[in-house]
Parts: sequence; C-alpha cells; structure tokens
Amino acid sequence: MFKILIVIVVLGVGGWFGYQNYGSMLGAEFGGDPNAGKNYVANIIKVNASQVEYLITSGSRNQRPTLLFIFESGCLMCKWHYSDITHFAKQYTRNQLNVIILSLDSDEMVLADFLAKDPPTVRPLFLKQGERENLFSVLRKLGSDYDGGVPHISVINKAGHFDDIGIGWDRKNKINGFILRSLDVKA
Repeated sequence: MFKILIVIVVLGVGGWFGYQNYGSMLGAEFGGDPNAGKNYVANIIKVNASQVEYLITSGSRNQRPTLLFIFESGCLMCKWHYSDITHFAKQYTRNQLNVIILSLDSDEMVLADFLAKDPPTVRPLFLKQGERENLFSVLRKLGSDYDGGVPHISVINKAGHFDDIGIGWDRKNKINGFILRSLDVKA
C-alpha cells in the first residue's frame, strides 16, 4: 500500500509540474501578459504564396540551402519544433542557411503574442488570408510533399531539392543532417 501511495504522489507532482510548463507554453490564457505581442506586430512580414516561392528559390540562387518551417502558434507540436528552428537560425549564418519561418495563423495578434515570448532571430512571415491553397500549390510545384498540415519542416538544398522532415523525437538531428548534407551539394 505504501508503494502505491509513493507512485501516486510522484505521478501527481510530476503531472503538476508538466501542467505548469504546458500552461506557460500556452501563454496569456494561462496568466501570461495579454499585451505582450502588441509591440511585436511590426516585426511580422505579411506575404502571399508567390513571395514565399521567391524566398524559397532565393536559397538556390544564392548558393545556400533553405530551412522552411510552417506552423501555427496554437499547435503544441509546432511550439516544440519552433525551438529547434530558432536554434538552427542562431547556429548558421545567413550566408550559410536561408531560414524561413512561416505562420499560417488566422490572426496576426495571436502570432505576435506567441513570438513576443520567444522572438526568433529571423523575421517571421505571416501568410495572408486566402493564400493557403496557393501555398500548397507552390510547394507541390517546387517538389515538396507538403500536405497542408502543421508543423511542416523542409530543408531545400542548393539545387532546389526538397527534403521534407517528418515529425519525430530525433527531428533536431535529422534537420541538422539535412542542412549539413545540403551545404555540400553543388547546384
């Protein structure tokens, strides 16, 4: 009976700490600053699908790979991947790696609130409303297996070839492996 009580206490405390961390990830609705993103809206660049296409292909034109991250700020898996993407944006210089962080959020204030808590080292892009289908078409045309969902991560090498990275626990190593391999690809 004593062993069962210890297990319940340990799980209860662990669950409580997990809940606290989860709540802090979700932001204002769990006690965060509801005005945190108001000053951050100016850092968000609104784009359409053809502008995203231009940015993706600029990597190969400039002889550097591109890391593309498509997300929504309310998606828990996206938040975990976001930290990996910002890590790579800091690890590699702009001349080594073109990093595109693209939000599919429906409201730019939601995105601004999210980014104010953990600002990226590159300016985030906000896909304009009504452009999601166009983005899907553009990415498919360029060779991505993008299915319209989030999160989505691709490494596009210097030759313009897409390596779409699946969701998994070893994603950081996979992303870095594709980046390192892409840095060696001749266009």
